[in-house]
Amino acid sequence: MKLGQKIKFVRKRRHITQKELGLLVGFSERNAGIRITQYEKGKRQPKEEVLRKIADTLGVSLILLKSNHSNPKVNIYIDIYWTQMLCTNLTTISMAILLLKEAERFDKENYQIFEQLKR
Repeated sequence: MKLGQKIKFVRKRRHITQKELGLLVGFSERNAGIRITQYEKGKRQPKEEVLRKIADTLGVSLILLKSNHSNPKVNIYIDIYWTQMLCTNLTTISMAILLLKEAERFDKENYQIFEQLKR
């Protein structure tokens, strides 16, 4: 999942419009919605400071939004986390939790890294 898709996904889960997010991040009334649209469509990349504000406003980790970790095992845990966030019914959520627990057993060290990234 690309950065813009992640921003859009979490924004929608929080029931925030593009304009509302833009205003909360600090953009002007005139540009707020446009800037978030550009980020979500990948036409523009937010600066680090703006991305940090977006992450804080949406209540997610900056590292999770960026989540292109060099360690492939950590990427697996991040992907499982996003899958869990995508789940809409309890059965699927339960399966995602089971996968996460299995991943923990598979590689305790990298799981701990993932848990730190999640915060």
